[in-house]
Amino acid sequence: MIRKLNYLFALCALLFVACNEDKPEPMPAPEIEFQIVSANPMEVEAEGGEYVIKYAITNPDDELTLTAVADVDWIVLDEQNDVVAQELHFTVVPNDGDARSAKIVVTYNRDYEVVVNQAAASKPEPEGVNLPYLSGIYYGNGYGATENDYNYSLVLSTMENCFDVVTGDAILYANNTYLYLDLFSSVASENYNVSFTVPEGEYQFDVDSSAVAGSVNPEFTYLYVTDEEEGVEIHFVSGCVTVTADGIDAQFVGEDGEEYHFYTNVLTVNNAPLFKADGQHGDFSTLTGDALLTFDEPSLYGECFGDYYVVGKNSWIVYVDDFATGDSILLEMLVPYGVEVPVGDFVVSSDLTLEQCILPGYVDGSGDVMWSWYNIYDESGYDIVDEAPIKEGQLSIVDNGDETYTATFEFKDDIGNAITGECTAYFECYGMMSATRSGLHRVTKASRK
Repeated sequence: MIRKLNYLFALCALLFVACNEDKPEPMPAPEIEFQIVSANPMEVEAEGGEYVIKYAITNPDDELTLTAVADVDWIVLDEQNDVVAQELHFTVVPNDGDARSAKIVVTYNRDYEVVVNQAAASKPEPEGVNLPYLSGIYYGNGYGATENDYNYSLVLSTMENCFDVVTGDAILYANNTYLYLDLFSSVASENYNVSFTVPEGEYQFDVDSSAVAGSVNPEFTYLYVTDEEEGVEIHFVSGCVTVTADGIDAQFVGEDGEEYHFYTNVLTVNNAPLFKADGQHGDFSTLTGDALLTFDEPSLYGECFGDYYVVGKNSWIVYVDDFATGDSILLEMLVPYGVEVPVGDFVVSSDLTLEQCILPGYVDGSGDVMWSWYNIYDESGYDIVDEAPIKEGQLSIVDNGDETYTATFEFKDDIGNAITGECTAYFECYGMMSATRSGLHRVTKASRK
């Protein structure tokens, strides 16, 4: 009996397996593939018009419906899309302003985004004469009627880099046109004279030269046109300067009764690469060899002149002298605001990104000695018998804690002579140590001849 039961169980198992083999598992539904086949993002002209989003669907689902929604009112979607051609039509409204962007969300099995970028409206070319280059010097509030009136001295011209930003002098070239503008604004330059953007606004010609925000100073506002040998200068009696995001537009009436209209599309001035020892070329050192200074009668003296160059650092003149030998080192240094005694390490450089530095000596275009020099005086102490511009090297000033300071230096002049020494003395310091942008700036206005 047991053998018969085992046989029946085996037979049932075979029948069960056979039944399962006759019923295979169902295949999964094919996956839907939806693609935007037209450009994404779509670039649209300012004039607008009719446009098409093309799409493709593999393994569509009859139960799904394609929809589209735009998030702005300047894109109008057609109520019905072309299902057969797999196209979604829409209209873009003409743009009369700046460039703009929006999204069309296409929904099928999920959301798909199509970005639409519309170009800005084309703007008519301004009237007047285009002066393509802009140069400028920011003087801070040194000449303003109040501490909140900031002075921007500009020149629109047919030649670039028309200011010596160190001396403030104008640089003139033959056969060019220069429109000098002296503007006052209530907006300060965040990066001082290093770089700035002319503040937007309207500036009215001010015959009273009140130096208040929104005014044009007539004394330093004029037209200068050069030929091969000389220039013609034209001053104005009225006018207005308008500064917008598109540029500077200047309209004046001259003393000759003529109307003048100039513009530039440039608003930004970068003076950082122009702040350098740029003057006469050649070797100016009269030294015949290296100079080792011994300082038998040492003296250290410093005077702060405030932010003279309006670069976010105070300008110091520091003398390291030996009264016994007539050796005198004059250093013009840039030092952070608030420093009462310049100490630490200084490198010879005009790089305005440095926290502090010594400005290298040179001779400017007018023949004036500028910045840092080594001089040897005769016995009278008034006449220089030898001199050398300090062109490279470093200086260290250390506070000894006993009211004396030690200045150690290793310099080189323009022909490679070494100028070295160490001076320990009392360090007398005077001037505007706490000066900021509200303090003293240039003593006199830039000369423009």
